[in-house]
Parts: sequence; structure tokens; C-alpha cells
Amino acid sequence: MNLRKKTGKNSAKPSRQKSALPRTAQQSIPMQRMFEDGTCRVKNGYYTRTVEFQDINYQLALPEDRTAIYEEWCSFLNFFDSSIHFELSFVNTATDSTEFEKSIRIPFQKDGFDDVRAEYSQMLRQQLSKGNNGLTKRKYLTFGVSGESMQQVKARLDHIQNDLLNNFHRLGVQAKPLDGRERLKLIQRGLTTSSTAVFVPFTTQELYQSGRESLYYGLNALSNNLIMVDRKRLKNPNGLILGTPGSGKSFSAKREITNAFLVTDDDIIVCDPEAEYAPLVERLHGQVICISPASTQYINPLDINSNYSEEDNPLALKADFILSLCELVVGGKEGLLPVEKTVIDRCVHLIYRKYFADPAPENMPLLEDLYNALLQQDEKEAHHVAAALEIYVKGSLNVFNHRTNVDINNRIVCFDIKQLGKQLKKLGMLIVQDAVWGRVTANRSAGKSTRYYVDEFHLLLKEAQTAAYSIEIWKRFRKWGGLPTAITMAIFRPESVAFLNRNCWSSCIRNSTVLSPWIIMATACLSAMLSC
Repeated sequence: MNLRKKTGKNSAKPSRQKSALPRTAQQSIPMQRMFEDGTCRVKNGYYTRTVEFQDINYQLALPEDRTAIYEEWCSFLNFFDSSIHFELSFVNTATDSTEFEKSIRIPFQKDGFDDVRAEYSQMLRQQLSKGNNGLTKRKYLTFGVSGESMQQVKARLDHIQNDLLNNFHRLGVQAKPLDGRERLKLIQRGLTTSSTAVFVPFTTQELYQSGRESLYYGLNALSNNLIMVDRKRLKNPNGLILGTPGSGKSFSAKREITNAFLVTDDDIIVCDPEAEYAPLVERLHGQVICISPASTQYINPLDINSNYSEEDNPLALKADFILSLCELVVGGKEGLLPVEKTVIDRCVHLIYRKYFADPAPENMPLLEDLYNALLQQDEKEAHHVAAALEIYVKGSLNVFNHRTNVDINNRIVCFDIKQLGKQLKKLGMLIVQDAVWGRVTANRSAGKSTRYYVDEFHLLLKEAQTAAYSIEIWKRFRKWGGLPTAITMAIFRPESVAFLNRNCWSSCIRNSTVLSPWIIMATACLSAMLSC
């Protein structure tokens, strides 16, 4: 049986369905109007805005941290009620691999080290091939509300946007709203309103800064992409390298020192308590200063220059250093007594009078001048401090009772203090730190940056006065063009943290941005301990 309907000549033809394809360029634009503040009228009665947000380290986080992030993200999503529509969009754009490789290449400078630059650039190219470098990943959240006019919905969009930025902040995610121009650029790249459904839109935070002075810090543990950072462009350039013995702390520091030497013009100074850095510094034609009781190379701990402090009286900061020095010399669990601090401060001002009246090198005071000034005071506490200083002035440990006789103006300098022994090592580290501070202040006047690497940094945080002075210098470095890096053991057990000054460790971490890449999780554990 033929069930087909016959159609005659005059039968009506079936109407074609109207094509959904745009017939003009204007019809292809997926919105009606874009306002300067980033509000988009998609269609009559519907307005949207877009917020770009960065990634965070979710997949590399500790299990309890991932749980916390997941719970926060659930709370984030619950913010949207039925009247707010939202969509997540992810845009991946690839850059020219040749241009990307060119950006990490270290330019030759014809200074005798171009062979090292070539070798280092080759290493970076090998690391480059291990990841998806050059692939830029961007994340966006678009939200929209219904309303009759822009005037009606603007206040509500502002309120939602502010709440979203606060919610992102609680997640530890950097976010910013896009203005009209930025949203139009996205549309040109093909970003439409199609949504992507995911439980948690975070994987790992990429850290890549292009620029002439960006240094290599390793590979992202998840994506294998290069980690390149210019510390001077960070909020705080101070750095910490933490790790257990044998984990590669010194190697990480040496790699950064080499990289900084090859790509920057900065001065580099190393405090080397275990004689590990001398071969590298000598290879870079730097200066190695060996300080020991048997050495003929000396540093005067009482050296000072007119730029030593921002204040009108540079003795204020120098007095803090000398108090720290005397605390190490006198010893004791309670540190210096208030009366002892008073007489030391009084004597410091006395011994510098001659130098500030006539700032000739021969008028710079020595440790012996402080010793003699203390003996001339009436207080018995002054004599007690002088007696403690005697071995460092007239005894077998008088290595620091001499005028500075080494030229520390070489671009890269290593202070080798291994031979000082246990008795003098902390004292030597403190004195080297003060000498570096003098270099930092002089370089600032010349518009030059100074990178300082100090190994075994925890030794300076045991005594309260010494720790306080070290942290004060740590804070001042940034404003004076210094980039300090502390290298020390990872102190992850609460009893180990108590062994040091918790407040100083916490302050040190808060005043550092760059952390050794492979111990960020361990550092998070340390921060949690310090906050308890």
C-alpha cells in the first residue's frame, strides 16, 4: 500500500526552516552593546560582566589543603542564587615557540663568560622541551542578571562583582574584572558564552615572568613548565631556600648565583660557613675572602659609612649591630641586661666622635676602642662586658680587632668563614652581614642592586638581640635595593621551631616572596606551626 501523499502541480511546497546562520557581520556579534565598565547587554533585558581569575596550587597541595579549597569552592558556588546566571570559560592560546625560546636565551656580552652563557641557555632549552611552555591558560567567570535597563542592573552588578572578588580572595585566588575593551578582545579570540562544567577549576599556578633579568627556578612539578621570575618585580624580593640536609639547598643557591651573574649587573655577596661556594666564585673571577684566626685577611666590624642608615644619625642602626655583637660575646640565656645595653650604647657614641669629626680611614674605631671605653665607665656591668670582650681584643680570638685590609669591591665576593670554628662562626656571620649592609647602602647611592646569599641562616636566630637585628636588616634590604636569600635547614617539627625564635622565623617568612620551588608545601607546614 502506497502511503506517500501525492502532490499535484499546484500543491503548496513545504516552507523551508529559517536559517540560523548570520547573514551580516553585525548579526555575528554575540551581544547588542558593550559598555566601558565591562557590562555587556547580551540581549534585551539581560546584562553580563566577566572576571578573570588566576590559578592556584590545588593538585600539588596537601590533602587537608585540597579539602579546604574544595569546601571554599563549594561555598563560592552557593553564592549564586537562581537569579544570577554564571559560566566558567577557559581559553588556551599558544605563542610562537621560536619567540618563546628566544625570550629565555641569555644574550652574549663579550666579557669572557659567553661560553658559560651558551651552556646555561642550552640547559634552559632542554628544560623548555619538557613542558607546555608557550601555552597561555586564562580562566574567566561570566555572570549575568536580568533587568529592564542598564541603570536598573548596574548597582546589583557592582554588588555581585565586589562579593565575587572577596570570595576569590578568600580562596587565595587573584582576580580582576574586565573592562569593555578587554571583553571585546576576548570576543575577537572566539570566546562566546558557552560554559564549561567542572568541580574545581584549579590545577596549578604557573609562574613565568618574561624579561631581561628573569631567572630560572626550576620546573612546575605538575605541568613541567619553566618557572622564570624576576625577583625585583615581585612585591618583596627577599627569598628563602629551605630543605633537609642533602636536598639540594646549596645547589639551588649556586644555580641562582650563576644565573644572576650571567644576566644581571647586580653585585653578589655570599656568606659561606662551610666553604662550599669558593670554586664557583673563583670560576666567575670573583673574590674569596677567607676569615680565620690564622688568616691575614681582616674585616673591621666597626666600619661605617655616611649612608649606613636613612636616619640623620647612622649610629642608631650601628649601635643595634654592636649590641648584637656584644650579646654573642657575653652570652647567657637572658642576653644583655638593660644596664649593659645602656653602657654599650654610651660607649658606641664616644668611640665614633673622632671619626665623624674627621672621617679619615685611620680614625675608624676598632673593637679595642670599645673595650677601652667600657673599662673607663664606672658601672660594674661595663667592666663585665669588657672582660667578655678581652679574648676578642687581646686574646687568641682577636681576628676581628683589625682594620679592614681586603678590597670587597669585586662584583662577586665570597666570605669563607669555615675555619672560624664553632666559637667564632656566629660572630663571623653577624659581622659579614653588617659588612654586606654597608655594601648595600653604598650601592644604593650608585643605583645598583646587591644580592646577598647567607647559608646556615638559622644560626643568627638563636639569640634574641641578634635575631632582632638580623630581621630588621632583612626588612630594610628591600627598600635599599638588596635581594637577600637565606639558606637553611627545614625546621618542620614544632619542637625545632621552639628551638629558634618563632616570631623571627614568622617575620622572616612573611617578609619573603621567593621560596625554593620544591619545598613550598613544607614551608606551608612551617608557617602553620609558626602561627600556633
